[in-house]
Amino acid sequence: SNTKLYSINNTNGIQASGDKVIIKDGATSLVEFKNFDSGGGIKISEQSTITTPLNYLYNFNGDLYWKLINLSAASTAANNWTISGSNIYNANSGSVGIGASTFSGEKLNVTSTADIIRMESSTEDGWLSIFNNPGTGSQYIGYLGAFNGDNDIDIGTGSSNTTGNLNLVTTAIPRFIIANDGRAGLGGTLSNASLNVQGISGDLIALRVADPSGVTRFQVLNNGQVGINHSLTNVTTNIKGISGDYQYFRVEDPTGGELFSIFPSGTAIFYNNLTVNGTLSKGAGSFKIDHPLDPANKNLYHSFVESPDMMNVYNGNVILNGSGEATVTMEDWFEALNQDFRYQLTCIGGFAPVYIAEKINGNQFKIAGGTAGMEVSWQVTGIRHDAYANAHRIQVEEIKEPEARGKYLHPTAFGQPESAGISYSEKLERVEASKTN
Repeated sequence: SNTKLYSINNTNGIQASGDKVIIKDGATSLVEFKNFDSGGGIKISEQSTITTPLNYLYNFNGDLYWKLINLSAASTAANNWTISGSNIYNANSGSVGIGASTFSGEKLNVTSTADIIRMESSTEDGWLSIFNNPGTGSQYIGYLGAFNGDNDIDIGTGSSNTTGNLNLVTTAIPRFIIANDGRAGLGGTLSNASLNVQGISGDLIALRVADPSGVTRFQVLNNGQVGINHSLTNVTTNIKGISGDYQYFRVEDPTGGELFSIFPSGTAIFYNNLTVNGTLSKGAGSFKIDHPLDPANKNLYHSFVESPDMMNVYNGNVILNGSGEATVTMEDWFEALNQDFRYQLTCIGGFAPVYIAEKINGNQFKIAGGTAGMEVSWQVTGIRHDAYANAHRIQVEEIKEPEARGKYLHPTAFGQPESAGISYSEKLERVEASKTN
């Protein structure tokens, strides 16, 4: 209303005049109550010092304080906040700072010298949800928190996010990816493998596995080299055994049966068939079988029959006809495989001047000079002349390569020390290299 006070005028107490009431201490105004057309107001006189806070309002150098708390500092932002029930939010879409007053485009800046944020749930599960696309209706994409078990920490996509991946990034580039179907990619690439490891450019190891002391046990280089229990030097795949009676390498079938093994002595055993498409060179060769007379306790060996000229050997027995002759027919591929034939004939049960009446022609030859009904044992050898043999003739003698001259394949067989062996330096290099890994 327009009702005003005029009746009080005490220069050292309460003074009322017009539309205001002033409480004074002598000539100093302490509190002024004023009536405005739109309401009333209170003016508190300004002080230069505050000595007794208690439960008072103070005007300190132009700012309003309650218990030494500056209320004026928050006044400019007070109208930006809306409280509705238990919710509080910023209505002007500005930035919020806790322990911070400057911003670089972020909506929330929390600064602390200790724990920055604490999240606590009243149940076993509790998480921070992550949404995107608020303009088209927020989509739940993932969370950070506890969900799958006591004391577990989860970070990743939610159950409704069936297309998103979980990425671990540096310089804004994905370095480790976990796909929504569980596939993982290290190096920033996924494939159809459960785990895909892709190296980065440079002379680096793509994958390395070490024991607790740091010794390399398995590694794959960017160039495709693979090392097991050993470093790699000019080899594609290197496997180094460990001390003890262990197999260095073993391959098994799906039932656990051995197919191939390598032992510390260097012995390699194939437990089934072996096919070599190239040329096999060896120091010696034999067959090894269970001894026919004592198979449970003994083995039986026979050495290979060898020649310098890729020779094949064929033999058999034949009964001569009434004219003392016989024609021996070979397989239809015989002449396509062999050339330069040699013949041996031996009479059985008697003697006769048997001879080769007709050499091999049309995959057959003729024996004559015997008596009717005589048995003759024959042997024919031939030199291979098929396409592969013609392209890969055995070089009977060769000069050793320069780095192998003066050394031996089998030094101890010649009374030389093992150090004179061709492979000894390679073995020594591997030993020295292993000391650094």
